[in-house]
Amino acid sequence: MHILILEDNTLVASGIQTGLELHGFTSDTAASVAQARAHMARRGFDACVLDLGLPDGDGIDLLRHWRAQGRDVPVLILTARGTIEDKMAGFQTGTDDYLTKPFDLQELVMRLRALLRPRAGVPAI
Repeated sequence: MHILILEDNTLVASGIQTGLELHGFTSDTAASVAQARAHMARRGFDACVLDLGLPDGDGIDLLRHWRAQGRDVPVLILTARGTIEDKMAGFQTGTDDYLTKPFDLQELVMRLRALLRPRAGVPAI
């Protein structure tokens, strides 16, 4: 499974990428909205881990743009924004899951696997 990691903190992005690789995922990283748009235009992804606070825009606006384009890639928002209002905005915009920082890598992996689980009920590997 190939994941787009949109995270502007390079240390966090690298840690997520390394952790996901240890669990059998491959990934590309992007540190800005512009980079994420370029990645998404070039190839398909099985899922996206999306930070909200980015240097050139807000992840919610990017998610809204993707959904308006008909992109239905599963999105897991991973952010420090943890109020119920933030979570509501994420789900109302079209996120599939929402996890707040600090986070546990094992939980991130479990949530991604759940998002990628085939709908026939067979567990994702």
